[in-house]
Amino acid sequence: MSVKPIFFALDGKSLKEFKEQLDVLKDHIYGVKVGLELFTSEGPSCVEQLKNDGWVVFLDLKLHDIPNTVGEAAASVSNIGADYLTLHISSGKEALSEAVDKKSKDLNLLGVSSALTSKSVDSNTSKIVKDEFQIAKDSNLEGVICPASEIANTTNLFDLIVTPGIRLENDLHGDQKNITTPKKAIELGAKYIVMGRSIKNNPAMVSLCESFAKRGYVTASIQYRLTSIWNLTDSMHMLQTVMNGISDAKAAIRYFRKDAATNGNIFGIDPNQIFIGGYSAGAILAVNLAYINDTVGVPSHLLPIIDATGGLEGNSGNAGYSSEVKAVVNVAGAVYKSSYVDANDVPVVSVHASDDGTVPYYCDHAMSNPLILKVCGSGTLHNALAPLGVHN
Repeated sequence: MSVKPIFFALDGKSLKEFKEQLDVLKDHIYGVKVGLELFTSEGPSCVEQLKNDGWVVFLDLKLHDIPNTVGEAAASVSNIGADYLTLHISSGKEALSEAVDKKSKDLNLLGVSSALTSKSVDSNTSKIVKDEFQIAKDSNLEGVICPASEIANTTNLFDLIVTPGIRLENDLHGDQKNITTPKKAIELGAKYIVMGRSIKNNPAMVSLCESFAKRGYVTASIQYRLTSIWNLTDSMHMLQTVMNGISDAKAAIRYFRKDAATNGNIFGIDPNQIFIGGYSAGAILAVNLAYINDTVGVPSHLLPIIDATGGLEGNSGNAGYSSEVKAVVNVAGAVYKSSYVDANDVPVVSVHASDDGTVPYYCDHAMSNPLILKVCGSGTLHNALAPLGVHN
């Protein structure tokens, strides 16, 4: 099994927040990053628990203090078993050297420049990075946290380069200015990359849900079964994953109708006005949930998978209630095949870049990778629905 050179950023207050992602990512990525928020909330026990679970732990505390304090802190971090620790290079060479002297041989120290990834790097900050990385080298640190723009200029100093600010092509940048994609960072010379938001959630859909809620709509973000991103080249496995997700989403829809019927409708919904939407993978789930509503036109190799997940309604719970939706909000999604679209299908509103490199606008391999499943994006979906009179 190929382990990807990724640290998953546990940016939260509790390890429990990340249980699902950790279960999926185990044995597929190199390690996890524990930041200041989680460490101050749960203390050293979170590092010890992660180590007991078999994780490589990168403790991102960015130590910055007088030499004796930094050195003793490095010794303490060694005692709890962390594998990597960050220190601010601006603490000075004396403090960095003290940490090197006091740490265990198994702890790798990573220098952090004051030019963080949330800042755009110009010629002035680039010089700061270069000068500080030289101090880190002279202080015998094992590596550095390196902004994306400076990787190529740092490989002559360090082999151990860890790069944050990693985003997939369709992700929002958030507060990160100095960013790059996973592929580009590794090609430039990063040994490891740090990814958090791109794995944990999708800020684009969070923002969309919040905007609808402010207009008086009830919005719900659902969890559904996932698979490891390293299974993308297994077509049948990915079809199974999509059907699992559809099963879970249909159970969530039924939950709201069940609540409205039996529990006083605590969410105040109109059971006849339930819509489903998503972005990228979530949109793939949404449109296939809406349009795989019978087996007409469904490829024969998909039928056993549908049967294995409990049939068209799935097996995820809340049976006895409808899982139908009124319409679909499709942001860069796709159907597996357009053959199962028919004139009785619900409307869809689609937003999709025609040059999308992740989910194709027409029928093609996802991520432009011939090893990954072919899907048919919003352009093909429009061409299939329009002649049938389905509003889209």
